[in-house]
Amino acid sequence: MVVLRFNPEIIKLLNCSFSLKKNILAACSSNGKLIIFDTNLNQKIPRIFQLHKTEILRSFFSNKAFVTASLDRTCSLWNIDKMEKIRMLRMFSSGGIDIDMLDDMILTLEISGNLILWDRRIAQPLNLFHSGIPTQNCRFFGNFEKILTCSAFSEFYLWDLRYKRKPLSIFSIAKSKTEVSSFSISKSFFFCLCKNGQVSRFSLNFDKFSLGYKKIKISCFKTVNKSCNFVSISTDFLGEFFAYGNSRGESLIRSQKTCKLLKKFNVHDGNVNCVAFNNNNRLIATCGDDGSLIINHMKKKNV
Repeated sequence: MVVLRFNPEIIKLLNCSFSLKKNILAACSSNGKLIIFDTNLNQKIPRIFQLHKTEILRSFFSNKAFVTASLDRTCSLWNIDKMEKIRMLRMFSSGGIDIDMLDDMILTLEISGNLILWDRRIAQPLNLFHSGIPTQNCRFFGNFEKILTCSAFSEFYLWDLRYKRKPLSIFSIAKSKTEVSSFSISKSFFFCLCKNGQVSRFSLNFDKFSLGYKKIKISCFKTVNKSCNFVSISTDFLGEFFAYGNSRGESLIRSQKTCKLLKKFNVHDGNVNCVAFNNNNRLIATCGDDGSLIINHMKKKNV
């Protein structure tokens, strides 16, 4: 296990991710900083850069860039090897709260609810629309014409950007209005984490949603303060695991197929905001409100 602690320079670490080919680990903070750590080297001191002026709410490695969305009203694409900015996307009216990238296509979401479609090779956005619904997360769904969004509560909307007057499909994960924290799409499933601790799994195909889903009772997950807004659910590259943290410093890894709890790490103080897998599931990284970035080894298990 590798433990990297950055307080007081790093206030909170909100998200972390591994690069797709190399075991480069990146984590972003609530004060706009980026931490780069090469797990293949005997690197004792990670590199730290100031990327944005304020919170970086989402970051990840695509196959062409490292992508960030920040409340400073910008979303950006970065070349991590050279630490150069490839492209800055300026939001129209408010901060960027989410971003996704599929090949050269980029989808951004503003606090105001604007969804914007960009082409990495073209200066101006291709498409802008407001769904009319308070929206928190957005992802491409199968191709760049279809996107999945979640409202501030428990409803999910599947949109076709060619026909954006109304969504193709609307479904809810709860009878009551439960606020959604985050969701993640894997090869076969769609996982959602609500702020009351409910985790739901949907079976997916790219033609329609299965109406049935499985709720997982999480007795140890308790949202005790507003900082739990940053807690996210994640899936691995191979379609084997999904993971999330909680306010007790625990990171939980479950099987995508069975939802069985496979591993539990308890190495943080307070909220664990993000859990990330490397490309072969041998390493797992976690980060949280304590300003720590922790790397553990994942031993293979039958799932």
